[in-house]
Amino acid sequence: MTQDHDNTQNYSEDIASIKTTNVVGQITLATPWDVWELVPLGRHNPDKFANVVIKPKDFNCTFLLYKSGKILCVGVESPCRNLEMFRPFITYLEGITGKTLEFMDFQSNNLVTCFYLKKYCNLLNLAVHWSSVALPGHLVVKYRPDKFPAATISVYDPNQPINKTNKANRFLCTINFFISRAVVSGRPQFAKNQKYRLDTVMNLCKPFLQDERIDHSTLRGRWEKLKHHNLVKV
Repeated sequence: MTQDHDNTQNYSEDIASIKTTNVVGQITLATPWDVWELVPLGRHNPDKFANVVIKPKDFNCTFLLYKSGKILCVGVESPCRNLEMFRPFITYLEGITGKTLEFMDFQSNNLVTCFYLKKYCNLLNLAVHWSSVALPGHLVVKYRPDKFPAATISVYDPNQPINKTNKANRFLCTINFFISRAVVSGRPQFAKNQKYRLDTVMNLCKPFLQDERIDHSTLRGRWEKLKHHNLVKV
């Protein structure tokens, strides 16, 4: 994992450290191919995903291969490292298929960053507050402590028009707030702006940080009581 340092001084009392944990890279092959002939090399679950998942022995990352020629690389910490992994992987595939494979359109689709907090976040208060005051279409809040130990907030661009066809263009990031950390997964243009990432995370959680830790079972118990009285809608 890589350590980020820029702008952390602005939140030194709240943020212990910031680490980029995963970058998703993508290429598209210019050469037609039959991806299903590669199934013996990896995993394929047609009931869930229309792809072949390969994790070569000498690579510290995983590749997802699609019939369209799209290949994703996950498990590395920077876009440069993504590209470094794609080149030998293409050579690896050429040795197996006996074909010359050319790729184009390299891009980083997603970046996952972990913000480690110095204090503890009251997830129930955070979820209840933002679900009640957020502008419609700007924040989507989900908190189900009986299923997942985090409060999830999806952030959308308030400057983009709200309609069904524009949802993907409006999406900025998803933040999973755990008790002592926040994990941000966002679009490249959002993810590359670290100050914006920091500001977004802290604006959402700072009012709900506290010195005393509240364990997950306590939060779940409080949530279930509120749910019983129809006082939560997240």
